[in-house]
Amino acid sequence: MKFLADMGISPHTISFLQTQGYDAIHLLDQHLEQLPDIEIFEKSRYESRIILTHDLDFADILAATQVILPSVIIFRLRSCFKINT
Repeated sequence: MKFLADMGISPHTISFLQTQGYDAIHLLDQHLEQLPDIEIFEKSRYESRIILTHDLDFADILAATQVILPSVIIFRLRSCFKINT
């Protein structure tokens, strides 16, 4: 599997996936942090990558384009940050 992480995904997640043998990249790694969602979508589709994101806009793009690929995994968490107690 090949993954493309959107800006809301921690680079540590990508590092972990890479150690597990997955072909995973982060937009930061390619200096594409300002890339619009539709272009991220097309990049992922062209490279056959699964988008990892917190952004619900990708589901809207997927529905509007009515294409099968790319797949999108949307993480819906109460908090994306670890709180030290």
